[in-house]
Amino acid sequence: MNLIIAEDTGNQRASTDEQIRSCHRVMRQLRPHLTEEQALPQPRL
Repeated sequence: MNLIIAEDTGNQRASTDEQIRSCHRVMRQLRPHLTEEQALPQPRL
């Protein structure tokens, strides 16, 4: 799953951890009932 986050534009050297946190942040906004750990397996949006 590729999530393009507007605020990350121009920061193409983000570490994998930062990309994961960005993904989790978006997923928390989409599915606020999930914790970060529960969101780790590939979700079906």
